[in-house]
Amino acid sequence: LSAKAAPPAPTIGAVSATGATTASVSFTAPSGNGGSSITSYTAISNPGGITGSITQAGSGTISVTGLSPSTSYTFTVKATNAIGTSNASSASASITTNVAAPAFTLSSSTESKTANTAISGYTITSTGGTIASYAISPVAPAGLTFDTTTGLLTGTPTSVASATNYTITATNASGNSTATFTLTVSS
Repeated sequence: LSAKAAPPAPTIGAVSATGATTASVSFTAPSGNGGSSITSYTAISNPGGITGSITQAGSGTISVTGLSPSTSYTFTVKATNAIGTSNASSASASITTNVAAPAFTLSSSTESKTANTAISGYTITSTGGTIASYAISPVAPAGLTFDTTTGLLTGTPTSVASATNYTITATNASGNSTATFTLTVSS
């Protein structure tokens, strides 16, 4: 007759970033359970101590949410039974969460100018992940230049045009975001 105890530590497995704020942590159940069935496993991030849990007795994969984008993490896993919680597994290999999707705002969403008068344009405030490039649709009108690196529309329109909605798209590896700038050019 042996005393019941907390289970031995599980074995860490593969870890992967599944998004900007999420990771998947695989583990193998320990060979013993301390004399009491294992009821759950908890993955713990380093840094942050952010946790994810799964309720089961055997090996599996835990999803950890609430991580920070573009951040390197390692993970450990602990097993729990009715008696207590195991020591932590060894640390996983390091992974880096994905970059956050871009998000941005324009300082102005509309402008009216007379032909052959320089536009004031707008400034861009990025509120999400780092923006890799910008695009505009439709193409910038005659006399104006659109910069795909900064997302800025500058110059002097040379032709009269009714109110035209220009969609500015910011893109990075995780996705894209859009904003609309309306320009009217009168005579």
